[in-house]
Amino acid sequence: MRKTHLATAIGVEACKKGYNVKFFRTAALVNRLVEARKGGELSGFLKQLSKASFNMR
Repeated sequence: MRKTHLATAIGVEACKKGYNVKFFRTAALVNRLVEARKGGELSGFLKQLSKASFNMR
């Protein structure tokens, strides 16, 4: 089993139990962080990420 499949399975089970989960591919997360920083929205994006019970990267 690949790490991605394992992370997805853990995240899905967490969702079933009522947790908030955010899924990101590493490159997509880095790109989103860079875009948020350029747009002056980094602190808001980080705050949004911190609201998740689990952050799957």
